[in-house]
Amino acid sequence: MITEEEIESIIKLSSIKGIGEVTLKKLILRFNPISKTFDTPTNELSEIVGKKLVSAIRNVKKKTVEPELAVLKKLEAKLIIFKDSSYPENLKNLPDVPPFLYIRGEILPQDTLSIAIIGARQASPYGRFIAEKFASEFARSGITVVSGLARGIDSCAHRGALKTEGRTIAVLGSGIDVVYPPENKDLFEEICTHGACISEFPPGTQPLRGNFPTRNRLMSGLSKAVVAIEATTKSGVFSTVEWALEQDKQVFAVPGNITSETSKGVNRLIADGAQIATSPQDVMEYLGIEPTATKERELKLSEEESKIWGLLSHESMQADALAERLGLKIPKILGTLLNLELKGIVKQLPGRNFVRNI
Repeated sequence: MITEEEIESIIKLSSIKGIGEVTLKKLILRFNPISKTFDTPTNELSEIVGKKLVSAIRNVKKKTVEPELAVLKKLEAKLIIFKDSSYPENLKNLPDVPPFLYIRGEILPQDTLSIAIIGARQASPYGRFIAEKFASEFARSGITVVSGLARGIDSCAHRGALKTEGRTIAVLGSGIDVVYPPENKDLFEEICTHGACISEFPPGTQPLRGNFPTRNRLMSGLSKAVVAIEATTKSGVFSTVEWALEQDKQVFAVPGNITSETSKGVNRLIADGAQIATSPQDVMEYLGIEPTATKERELKLSEEESKIWGLLSHESMQADALAERLGLKIPKILGTLLNLELKGIVKQLPGRNFVRNI
């Protein structure tokens, strides 16, 4: 278990411009505890970090890191180093394993069986449904769902796992104390209770654009496979996919509507050789995971309900269009749709649009 003195030492050393991940890992491996770095003779220390950084190390010893420690204490967060037993096992195999991580929640041994779900922030109703469906099925089968807490597909993936009381891990592009987007604060807290939120950035780090490619390597690194659900041709999804390929992870893509901008990216991935995933079982079969059998809900519908149900899909449809197709008046359509909503199998979207909800 890492001591508070070691945590202070790592925070101080990592704040020095010129000490990157490689050098910090060398120091952690060389000195036990890491605090010995500050009292190491100049000649020995310069062999590891170079002469220019020795004086910076001497100076930073006096630096106070009380604000950072106060944040960790307030959030009940931890700092773990790459040689700790509590460090995520899947990341230990990466050539560029981060020397340390900030974490809220717990990483458990079972989290080695993880799948990342990634996709568009401006996701369609179809994409949101698929993300939640895949995540729920993965979690139900004992798989930890990894994503990035972003709007759209990421948020739906986390919620899908939580809905079935499964585990999920959020990898942040900000400090462990900065929730982004802010509307995901409740989701963030729930993830910390049923999984973990992790970051390699110091507390207080804002979600700068350049942080996310770095974040993406951890998302793929934590996972046995990556599933892309909706992406434009310029999506950050491609950054995660590139990392996954470099890490020799299998990439899956869910095919989408060829007329939709948010499907062009995933359809391109398929054209470029990504595995097609038309169901969660496609991914689990590849990984040799037996899906948990789930009994479909038996639907007892009236004649009108059956007709409307037959026309609805996971692409939204307006009530006016339903009325026109079925030759029914709007009040009748809306009343029947309300019954279907109460049964939990239809969801209403803005603009009197409706979609299937299972």
